[in-house]
Amino acid sequence: MAIPDKIEKDVLHERLSSICPDPTVPKRSRIPALARRMEMTSAGVYKWINEGKVPPARVPELVRMQEEVFGRVRVTAGQLNPIFSDRNKS
Repeated sequence: MAIPDKIEKDVLHERLSSICPDPTVPKRSRIPALARRMEMTSAGVYKWINEGKVPPARVPELVRMQEEVFGRVRVTAGQLNPIFSDRNKS
């Protein structure tokens, strides 16, 4: 079974929204809040969503941020970019 090379836009949007560093932020403002935390523009995060994956270089940063903010990982590396999926490891 082939592993998809990207994630559905609405699924990735929901995953990125769920790791917003401030869960009190209204849902529509979570992507901009995440972008600010990562010191980038909202357009950059929306580009990831449209491409269906987070660039591999940014995935560890997002995982670390979740550990720092929430004390656990809410969205795994494989859920942000299929290249990190356990199924890809041999």
